[in-house]
Amino acid sequence: MTSINNLKHDHKNARKRTDRSAALIKESLERYGAARSIVIDEDGRILAGNGTVEGAKQAGIENVRIIDTDGDEIIAVRRTGLTEDEKIGLALADNRSSELSDWDQQMLSQLNQEHDLSPWFNAEDLNEIIIDVNEGSVEPKDDNPYTDKVEVSPYEITGPKPELSAIYDETKALQLIQEIDNSSATDAEKIFLKAAAYRHVVFNFQQIAEFYAHSNSEVQQLMEDSALVIVDFDHAIKNGWTRLGGELADAYTSEQSANA
Repeated sequence: MTSINNLKHDHKNARKRTDRSAALIKESLERYGAARSIVIDEDGRILAGNGTVEGAKQAGIENVRIIDTDGDEIIAVRRTGLTEDEKIGLALADNRSSELSDWDQQMLSQLNQEHDLSPWFNAEDLNEIIIDVNEGSVEPKDDNPYTDKVEVSPYEITGPKPELSAIYDETKALQLIQEIDNSSATDAEKIFLKAAAYRHVVFNFQQIAEFYAHSNSEVQQLMEDSALVIVDFDHAIKNGWTRLGGELADAYTSEQSANA
């Protein structure tokens, strides 16, 4: 038995607790007591379970029972004295607290430079997690142009504000909608087909960037929410916009090649 204060936080821990995750760990330990084991090395460095140790300290748990192992066996903690409701609560809290945690972008970027992370993360995985670290995303280890380092456009005014008619063209979409209205399709089918027809609206993104620079903050926010411009890459990746951009670019390139 040793004191919990003798354990050392992992200085290379790439996982960080959010306030909600930390609160959930503390509440679980206070409700159900300790159950999950942690992993330490010979010097007491916490390799797995940094958040559990921090939550245990806050919950008033002071002692650690250490079991030595060389990795050839699974260590199981047999938790006794729990009701069925408490067992369910403990299991849910264990999984939910992990979901609510975040990756430490700075540390993960550093570890990617110092160690081989390929068994656990590929270049796309890392680019989805590490944003704006060292002035950009993680440099990919392949030749995919859509995973290259992304520079943020300043969206500065460079000319007069474009007319709305100059930033998009819905001619094809309106033509299709007219044909749908004149068709014998059911009302439900027409609603579906009209929604699909708007995919044929053509956007001039160079003019859109200029229009954005001239717009007020409310219109700018609406344009960002519609992914017409991307200012916050963290928000864009969360919503899948950056990946979608690559897929659309691939599709466009293929279509242009086919039509050449």
